[in-house]
Amino acid sequence: MRRRSAILVIVLLSTVIIVADQLTKAWVRETIPLHTSYMPIAWLDRFVTLTHVENHGIAFGLLQGLGGLSAIIAVGLGVGIVWYVWRHPDLPPFMWWVFGLMLGGAVGNLIDRLTQDGVVTDFVDLRWWPVFNIADSCLVIGALLLAVYTLFFEGQERCGPATDAHYRAENDAG
Repeated sequence: MRRRSAILVIVLLSTVIIVADQLTKAWVRETIPLHTSYMPIAWLDRFVTLTHVENHGIAFGLLQGLGGLSAIIAVGLGVGIVWYVWRHPDLPPFMWWVFGLMLGGAVGNLIDRLTQDGVVTDFVDLRWWPVFNIADSCLVIGALLLAVYTLFFEGQERCGPATDAHYRAENDAG
C-alpha cells in the first residue's frame, strides 16, 4: 500500500511539473522571439525577466553541444527512481516529493530534447544566473532536498539513542 502511495505521489507531481514546464516553454516559443526578453510586469523587470534562449548543453547551459548527455542522464534518473522506490517501499513521504520533483524536471527537459531537435527552451532570466526553465528549477530543488535529507536526516532512526548509549558504554569501559 505504501509503495502505491509513493508511486501515485511521484507520478502526479511529476505530471503536473511536466505539463507546466511544457506549456510555459510552448508559450515562450510562440510568444517571445529567440534571444529577446519580455516582462509584462514592469516592476518585476529589476529582478527577473523572460528571455527566450535555446540550450544546447546540459543544465544552465553548461557543456554546450553535449545535450545528448543530459538525455542519457534523464533516462538513467527515471530508471533509478523507479528502481529505488520499488526496492524501498518504506521510503519516507518527504522523499516521494523529492523524487517527483526530480523526475518531472528530468522528463520535462527530455521531452524538449526529443521534440525540439535536441534543444531545451530556457526563459527565466534572473540576470545574475544562467537562464533556466521550470524543469531545471525542479531538478535543482529536488537534488538539493535529496542532499539535505541524505546528509542530515537519513538513517537517524538507525542512529538514535541506542547508538549513543552504546558509544557511551564503550568509552566508559575504556
